[in-house]
Amino acid sequence: HRKSKLWAPIVGGADLTLRLDCIENATKLGSVCGVALIGIHHIADRQARIELLQSCSKAVPKSMPCALLVANSIGQIMDAAQNGVSYIGSSLPALLARSRRALILDLHGWKVEEEREDRQYGDGRPKKRPRTEGGSTIDGCICLEDKAFARDTAPFVEGCSCLACTEHKRAYLHHLIN
Repeated sequence: HRKSKLWAPIVGGADLTLRLDCIENATKLGSVCGVALIGIHHIADRQARIELLQSCSKAVPKSMPCALLVANSIGQIMDAAQNGVSYIGSSLPALLARSRRALILDLHGWKVEEEREDRQYGDGRPKKRPRTEGGSTIDGCICLEDKAFARDTAPFVEGCSCLACTEHKRAYLHHLIN
């Protein structure tokens, strides 16, 4: 006898009109308690993704939470959070662990860097991500199998008080990985 509380899937790819129609139809149903944005992570153009998130979140009634089912990068997570998404699903921690990388962002005052839209050369070959000292990449991650971390006694994030940063060093995880 409980009243059903369903989440409505909001689909439509990069087509804002289709997504807004989905939101309008979903909010008319009495049993819908929230909306779930589906497939946003497939939109390669970051600015188009942000505009879509902004438009969709404005169309959703304030009383309804908005969820994003998949975010594949820290940039997608931050963009969703900044644009009114209440729940963000991601397998980013598992993806990073499988690729032997650690996210080393100090999120206090962190500014999302522009994602590079052109990840391929004209002939289809993938471009390598630019590296900075110590194996860091522009996405806020370090590859812990890099030999540069074999004797690196620095914490993951300088000044961080979390368990990982206070109890373990980069060299220790490099050792475990290799």
